[in-house]
Amino acid sequence: MPTMNKGGSQRDFIGLDNRSNPSEDSSSEMLSSEEEMLMKSSGWMTDEKQSDDRFVWLFHQDINPRYARNLGLALRCGVVTAIVVLCAVVREDISIFGYSLRVDFLVPGNTLLLFALTIKPHFGQTLECARSGVFGRFLAILTSRIMLRVFPTESKSTAGVAAMFVLINVFVLLMLFLDFNMNTRKFAVASFVGHSMKFLNPEVSAVVNPYRLTPTSPMVLELLGAVLGCGLAVLTTLFPRPLLSLNLAGSTATALAKQLDETWCFCIKFMSGCEPDLDTGDRILKKLHAMSKQLPALQQAIENSAMEVAVLPRRFGVKRLMLQRLAVMLREGYDRLFSVWNICRHEKFEKSHAGFMEGVQDELFRVVRVSSQLMSLTVSAALDGRISHQERDALQACLDDAIAAQKALTDAFERAKAANPKRASPELIEERCLCFHSCASVRMAISVAEDFLQHCAGERRLDPVPPKPCTPLGINLSPGHLSFAIRNFATIMLGVVIGYYGFHKSLPRYNPGIAATSALLLSTFTGSAISNSLMRLQGVVLGNIFGQLMYAMFASCHIVSYFLVGSAAFFWSVETLRVSFHVPQVATVAILLNGFGMTELGKQCTERWVEPSMVQIINTCVAIVVGLGVDLVVNALPLPDGVRVDRASTQAVRSLKVVWTSFGASVASALNPDELETRKHSMRFALALANAEQLGQEASQELRYYRAPWKTNLFQNVLTVLTSMWMCLSTLEHTASGGVEGGNKLPGYVRIMRLPLFRQLREEIVQKMDDIGKMFDMFSNEHERALGMADSPSHKLSKSKRPDLDVVMKELLEMPGVPLPAGATLESDEHSIGCVLLEGCMQLLKELDDLRRSFLQEE
Repeated sequence: MPTMNKGGSQRDFIGLDNRSNPSEDSSSEMLSSEEEMLMKSSGWMTDEKQSDDRFVWLFHQDINPRYARNLGLALRCGVVTAIVVLCAVVREDISIFGYSLRVDFLVPGNTLLLFALTIKPHFGQTLECARSGVFGRFLAILTSRIMLRVFPTESKSTAGVAAMFVLINVFVLLMLFLDFNMNTRKFAVASFVGHSMKFLNPEVSAVVNPYRLTPTSPMVLELLGAVLGCGLAVLTTLFPRPLLSLNLAGSTATALAKQLDETWCFCIKFMSGCEPDLDTGDRILKKLHAMSKQLPALQQAIENSAMEVAVLPRRFGVKRLMLQRLAVMLREGYDRLFSVWNICRHEKFEKSHAGFMEGVQDELFRVVRVSSQLMSLTVSAALDGRISHQERDALQACLDDAIAAQKALTDAFERAKAANPKRASPELIEERCLCFHSCASVRMAISVAEDFLQHCAGERRLDPVPPKPCTPLGINLSPGHLSFAIRNFATIMLGVVIGYYGFHKSLPRYNPGIAATSALLLSTFTGSAISNSLMRLQGVVLGNIFGQLMYAMFASCHIVSYFLVGSAAFFWSVETLRVSFHVPQVATVAILLNGFGMTELGKQCTERWVEPSMVQIINTCVAIVVGLGVDLVVNALPLPDGVRVDRASTQAVRSLKVVWTSFGASVASALNPDELETRKHSMRFALALANAEQLGQEASQELRYYRAPWKTNLFQNVLTVLTSMWMCLSTLEHTASGGVEGGNKLPGYVRIMRLPLFRQLREEIVQKMDDIGKMFDMFSNEHERALGMADSPSHKLSKSKRPDLDVVMKELLEMPGVPLPAGATLESDEHSIGCVLLEGCMQLLKELDDLRRSFLQEE
């Protein structure tokens, strides 16, 4: 019978097993000759390695594809940056631009900085970032024009200055409290503060005509600079070959489908043996870990392709719909594989196991083979975004083979069950579940192929891709956003005040740099204030220093100097942007190194010695010190709950409680026989988990002061258990609905859940979830005193309600089942449904027991 192993947990095979060191491309590991022949017959393996990246030829053929893509994009950026820098450096008499256009358009407009902040790995992301950046600059310029008409430039009285400060406050508050894109906020606030300081400066406003808009006026040139910087970023992702999120989604889906089929082979091989095969088990762990990373990447790539579809809907619309349908199937397949591996780990390899598996082993491998062939054809159709006549015929033939294989597995299962003298024994529950999930895997491939055929024939449209969750433009007063807005408003306005009054000779008056830098470095959380601020300081300071150093060394007005400047700009951009694309941990430093370094290098050449400028470095240091001081004050103040500005830790606890409560309601609904509908699966739960994980990481970097240390390991343990339980729940819901997304529960599933012992299991699970939810108060405990959870009556989990598992299994297997109708598969067999349901409930209980022990040990 299945047991609850104390030596292992589901956490072992979702990426936390120390024995495995999965690589990014784990699909390249060696297969046995039998498995290799199986994968070749399915159409996945070819004799030659192929890559869709055109930069692989520059290096060794086995270069990491992700590295090749990132390096290729960095090379493009280096070429663009070198051209822009040379246009700004060359002398007026040989420049293709006039002097005023070169200086005011390329450098003060921060074209190169905007280019570095806008460029992303794919066209869709870059286009969205460029749109929001240009819109932010446009809002700032439009508001500045209105400001100049309301306040005449001659009005420099104290009342006029006070009114101007009020207007700055209102604009910054609106940009922070309204639900604008983060890039829109950054560019709008930074630009508006600059115009405000110029307006307040009598030396500048006296010579500027604010009402006249000409091609060379400062506002027009600034907007054109933003359009140029963002436009160059967009064009860089398009030429010489478009870098599309849909292409990334296609390659990720191909790798996932291939690994899914390989993992099925390994699982069947593991279960076909007479004893546990540790080598095969480690391979399964590696592949499950790799797929757990690729599934969110696939969904993210599909979401990032929204702008690509908006630009070319007829070309990419169908492809995106097919990939989304494929992603749903791959998600269900991964959830089922997760359950299958749990079955493999529980298998005891009794004497009855060998006899049963001997009768179904051939049909199991046949199911995997035809499912692989069908998946190969559907993935190829999704990558093309259409189905040709030849592909339609091949799909139809493969569909017939898959349906026949599904029926053959069902018949073999019935024969093996009838021939086994212990067919009513709990020993065969794992074998039943394996056959059930294998049959479901074929049904998933058949369903996707039929959906593609019907869509291309115009009989039924595929479901649309769910849009990104967004709210209409309005004032956001949620606790988390309120904290963000108040902290950054205080930081920016302090920078405005310091810049207006200045300090001695180091900080000149009417200096917008401090507030503008604070706007460009907007921080979402207070947790990692010190580490993030130090990273930003490194990027800005080193970027300025190296940019000025390269300018002093190379920027003479000679042909050789032009070559050296272009080379320096090219190699500097390639290296910094390659790091920013490939190493997310230091992306902030690398982007700032590139943007500020190239801004300093992109100036007109000169033969005179140029004194190093410390203005930008001083502005950055002051801005970071001010922001850090605001964050430290917010973290240190023990404010009442009603007026508290949320720290990352409080936001993390709140987010975790919301996720746990939502998940508990979903579990109760799935196990409730009176609720006939199942929930529609979406990425909302995954996004909520990712948000909670990010908040937990920020909380671990908080300065806790008098508070107790943040329980990082326990918080991560809760998230890992939630992920494991989420996959178990998804498998139960797919089983309950017969694989129909959001469909009604099958009559057999409802009958099983009405059994008294299954009702007791449901009550035990719901009660445990409620009790553990109350233990989350431990994260809010800011003192080093124990909460007494182990002795609290509300947290004592009674085991008296839990029925004996042997009794549950025997009652299930002795229940008179409804005979399978002609053509039905194992997914309609009530005994098999009950085995899957029981296995899932056991796993949920085990995870809850482990989590409770973790809380008590931490206390």
